[in-house]
Amino acid sequence: MVMNLLPGLAPAGMAIKEVPSFTQFPLYDADIQNASGFPAAINVLADAIRPADGVIGGCAAKLDDKTGALKDEATGKFIAQQLEAFAKFIE
Repeated sequence: MVMNLLPGLAPAGMAIKEVPSFTQFPLYDADIQNASGFPAAINVLADAIRPADGVIGGCAAKLDDKTGALKDEATGKFIAQQLEAFAKFIE
């Protein structure tokens, strides 16, 4: 809901663009990445982020709380590792 409101709240001259859905992103596999590079959807996301002055992230809430995937400690660590690898990729 908030993500849908953001474009209308942006100041003049600021553009807010939606990036590919995370549903298009495969689970991270370093072996595949090393063999064939990043998947196309990841490259599209990186191309959208590189020139940006900032990034706003959001996820759906379930019953006014974080999703189960974000609550799970192992998944949280996995997501943190993915974001760290991606940050190095888009530099």
